[in-house]
Amino acid sequence: MKNKRFYPMSYQKPLKAHLIIEEISNKSKEIDVHTMDSFGLSFSTDLDFPSKEETSLTLKIKFFALGEVTGEVIRKEMGYDGRYVYELKALSCNLQYLKTCAPLYEAPTDRFLLS
Repeated sequence: MKNKRFYPMSYQKPLKAHLIIEEISNKSKEIDVHTMDSFGLSFSTDLDFPSKEETSLTLKIKFFALGEVTGEVIRKEMGYDGRYVYELKALSCNLQYLKTCAPLYEAPTDRFLLS
């Protein structure tokens, strides 16, 4: 059986989303999402979160029409524009987010019979 190929969504102009840190408060902060898939996403913000080595941080990202995902920060680096770039590993998401990411996987053609 062939392996499924995966194509993450990458945005030339970042997608706007809202970040909620539920452990601290329910206030949201607009962020720029650069890539996303069912495993997580990368985003940038001016917020300086602790690194994974310092503390585990769970964040919720809400999109207007693309659903929401909750995950753990697994990577942090300084972007060229002075903003922080984070990689979020998805821990849970709603059905709308999953439906958004589903087309990123190429269906294996060997399962279909051509007549």
